[in-house]
Amino acid sequence: MGRMRRFAQYAFAPWPDKELTERVNHFERPGITRVEQNFNGESALLVEIRDMAHSPDSQVMGDDGKWHANPSGIPGKVCLSWDGFHARVFALESYDEFYCGPYAHAYAWKEGTERNFLHEIVSEPDAWIKEILEDNPHTGVFPTGGQPVAALDSVLKRNPGMGVPTGRFFPPDVRLGDDGKHPVFFASDPPSAEDEAEMDRVQAEMLAQMIGKPRYRHLFIASDSHMLEILCTDLPSWKWVEE
Repeated sequence: MGRMRRFAQYAFAPWPDKELTERVNHFERPGITRVEQNFNGESALLVEIRDMAHSPDSQVMGDDGKWHANPSGIPGKVCLSWDGFHARVFALESYDEFYCGPYAHAYAWKEGTERNFLHEIVSEPDAWIKEILEDNPHTGVFPTGGQPVAALDSVLKRNPGMGVPTGRFFPPDVRLGDDGKHPVFFASDPPSAEDEAEMDRVQAEMLAQMIGKPRYRHLFIASDSHMLEILCTDLPSWKWVEE
């Protein structure tokens, strides 16, 4: 499907990291100035966002008739980083903001929309995942490890032991290991009552985290320079860099 059709199925929600959104919402013209994807490093994806209204080389004429540094915009930048292990990037699309039509029609041009440029897509089923599966029928499952989030009917028929697709969240009866990760617990032999109680506590905590957290993140950055769409396992870490 084309982007216009795909974006028409999106439900836009604010980026979940409120501290980050509060920081960048002060930008007059937020713009992506750097995107770097690594396939063999700890950082799977790096994204830098600046206030395009600020330019250290730009000057304006003051009331005193002299040239002064342009006061517009906010100096500094936000650096987003997706860890290669905990925040794996499944898919990435980048394009010049001139081609923002699908986003504009689906969100920005609609009445009553807030001024946001950091979004999370929360529609279910997810149209991008559906597109990826349809384009890859030989694979036909997302993700490739653990109980599937989504899968083609043909794949489920060939692999009855794969399990029922969970959608964006795990069901309440999820078991440890359904995400493809198998935790190992160490205890005395035989385990003491204290060991068993601690393992029960840790397992209950891990299950609660699995149930309460989305299995994937579908993020979208609509900046004044580029549009960036990211399908990943988790939110990025970020830092503010003064300049």
